[in-house]
Amino acid sequence: MFVQSITGHICLAILAFLQTYRESAIYNAFLRVSYSFGKAFRESTLHRVFTSNPSRERLCETSVIFSAVSSALNALIACLSRGYAFLRDRVRGGVLNAIYNAAAKSGRLCYENVLAFFFVVMFVFPHNSWNNLYAVVGAAAFAVWYVILILSGRSFAHNFKKFDAALLIFAFAVIFAVVGAIDVSDALRIALFILSAVVLSLSVAGSISTVQALRKFVAVICAALCVTALFALYQNAVGVEVSLEYTDVYTNSDMPGRVYSTFANPNNYAELLVLIIPFIYALIITAQRKGERLFWVAALALCVFALTLTFSRSCYVALAIATVAFLAMFDWRLLLPFLLVCVAAVPFLPPAVTNRILTIGSMSDTSNYYRLYVWEGVLRMLGDNAVTGIGLGPASFAKIYPRYAHIYATTAPHSHMLYLELFLETGAVGALSFFCYIFGALKKGLGLFNSTDKTLRPFIIAAIASLCGIAFVCAAEYIWFYPRVMFAFWLVVGLLSASCRIGRQAR
Repeated sequence: MFVQSITGHICLAILAFLQTYRESAIYNAFLRVSYSFGKAFRESTLHRVFTSNPSRERLCETSVIFSAVSSALNALIACLSRGYAFLRDRVRGGVLNAIYNAAAKSGRLCYENVLAFFFVVMFVFPHNSWNNLYAVVGAAAFAVWYVILILSGRSFAHNFKKFDAALLIFAFAVIFAVVGAIDVSDALRIALFILSAVVLSLSVAGSISTVQALRKFVAVICAALCVTALFALYQNAVGVEVSLEYTDVYTNSDMPGRVYSTFANPNNYAELLVLIIPFIYALIITAQRKGERLFWVAALALCVFALTLTFSRSCYVALAIATVAFLAMFDWRLLLPFLLVCVAAVPFLPPAVTNRILTIGSMSDTSNYYRLYVWEGVLRMLGDNAVTGIGLGPASFAKIYPRYAHIYATTAPHSHMLYLELFLETGAVGALSFFCYIFGALKKGLGLFNSTDKTLRPFIIAAIASLCGIAFVCAAEYIWFYPRVMFAFWLVVGLLSASCRIGRQAR
């Protein structure tokens, strides 16, 4: 039915165009030009930075502090192992144990499946029905389950002797940022969200051990994204009230209400779409059957359409960056048809979308110059608190920011930039350790994606492209202010780590 539909014919036409593109004269001309740029990049310093293999990790593993932490963790695991053996002997033969074993044997109650379902619930639940404490409780439960599975003999990826030092330092910086905050209770709340997101990221990275499991996990997440996109289309059909909080009605007078699906506001939902859409590219490429590939092409069109309805300018640009990054790594010869399609699509864009794109960077839009005034005040705050930070939480920010605020931006919920917020809340140690960890994860992915299995390669590329796209949004928004977006960010980091580990094992 789908193949015979109009949408199916359009998808087939796009696929046919891509297949004949390689035989065209335009392709050959683009090939010669881009080859010279590729050669120059391979010989550049930037390429060497990302592909070199420094001994930072080996130095961390042999340091005194790292050895002490590793010994403490291993001692804790040994104590837990003895406690687990004691309890196992006493519950063996019980009814609950029999039910659990039966479900585990069927394969449906495996750790990865439940973890994927947990993320589905997190993204699909409406904002008014979701409580971020659910994520904290879920992270704690998955951490305990993770340890139990290790104690019961299952082999997971994480070796405590090789725990990433940068991530460990970042976790300690978050804890210290609670102690140094003005409002400790609010800082503790934010710290629980951040540490829970890190735990879930490590759970994803450590539990997915095969390409098949990775693809299944990603497919479940992308299917959940499609559900949110359908709800966004429903909101657009019934109409969304224009909010003065998210829209400058003077420069965007023809713009309708912005959809937000199951999230708090349109910008938050657009950030989720930017983070997950690149993985739909990977599912399209790795699809084994034509019907499956057409399904994911239709899902991609649905999610991109939902993104346009959010009218989030930064996320428009971010998805373009993510797509260019994906194509450049997968097959840079596809960049030209992508650019041609983008140019050809401009006349067909709704006037409201075109006008929204044209206001990017415009100083006539209040949200643009408001950010500049906020950043000016935040930079003054950093001048006095760059080393230690002011502590976690919007409550601490709200109490200190007015002393440094610009006269045209006297109040602000946050710094409107993830990079500034990390320096401001966790200090230089927390921010730099976070950047080192993300840089290390990207570096591993860039060093592996060209030498891995063709089924795994698109998922490594998708994770890298996702982080490249969201990095642009992070320069204009503090995306962690809404915790569900923060959990989605760390989910992508976990998927990148899992993909790299699978690639290293296969190689």
